[in-house]
Amino acid sequence: MDLQHFVKKKVTLHAYLKLGHVTFARSSTHLGDSLIYFYADGIRSLGPVPGCIKYIFEVDGISSFAVQCQLPFHGSLVNPIQYYPHFLADLYSAELSPNLEVVKVEWVMCHFARVALTSEFVAVLSLSLVGEIYFHLINASRLTVLKD
Repeated sequence: MDLQHFVKKKVTLHAYLKLGHVTFARSSTHLGDSLIYFYADGIRSLGPVPGCIKYIFEVDGISSFAVQCQLPFHGSLVNPIQYYPHFLADLYSAELSPNLEVVKVEWVMCHFARVALTSEFVAVLSLSLVGEIYFHLINASRLTVLKD
């Protein structure tokens, strides 16, 4: 699915979005900076969802992300991570959803690391910088967009 199905107004696309000391990027620019945990529809009670930023766009001066969610892992494999209780990673499918979800910047919790364990599933590990991200969201005047 393409971005134009979600956004009917004129948009400006960006390769990067720098928020304080945190950089977000579209996956075609920098895969690591495109992997985010976010709250779907901003609902924190549902817990964060891992996704990959496909587009960073700006409408009327407000930046947002178009994200493909990491699909849940559905398999008969025993979770190898369960034997390491201090390694707080989760298993997901290696595939991303073909659908895009619009994510507001303030819905982002943090970046995550993604490691392929097989061709079918990946381990996802939070790289939480919650304090850093939300400090700069409160001070939105510091928002800097790096243009392509």
